[in-house]
Amino acid sequence: MDLEIWDTAGQERFRSLNTPMYYRGASGAVVCYDATDAESFAHVPGWYTQLRMMGERGVVVGLCGSKLDLATGAARAVASAGAESFAATQGLAVFRETSAKTGENVEEFFVALSRGMLERRRAGAGVPGKPRGAVELSQPPRRGSPRARPSHPRPCGSRSPARRLPTSGQSPTRRS
Repeated sequence: MDLEIWDTAGQERFRSLNTPMYYRGASGAVVCYDATDAESFAHVPGWYTQLRMMGERGVVVGLCGSKLDLATGAARAVASAGAESFAATQGLAVFRETSAKTGENVEEFFVALSRGMLERRRAGAGVPGKPRGAVELSQPPRRGSPRARPSHPRPCGSRSPARRLPTSGQSPTRRS
């Protein structure tokens, strides 16, 4: 199974413009919040509602609390029990608190989300308009298509400007 992961960075300016486009055709989605920032968790219900309204029927959703490595003592602004309760109440497939810095629970989160997506597809609920158990495979994006080089959101984990891969004899270049 290949996962294509896009990060909208939770920025409100992209909410109405780009994010609905990324919901279309998605088999799974991750709603993240910062465990050290109560305001970020306050946005979770809005993002989840938009996902349910704009996304595909049967999309598997996981809730991910980030910055677990920093969420100790007074630095923790979102109680794990409160986030877990939200996930259970909404019927979310996965809830984990993770740390990108230490790697804690990151792999477990994506493995659990992927399993949920596979189970949904095997049940026939993950691919609208397709027969039960169908798995839809897509072609790689064509060169120059909007999906081939989005200006934003960037693939998850990409903090620096996108780099073009060098062809033989060239060095990497930054795209502006």
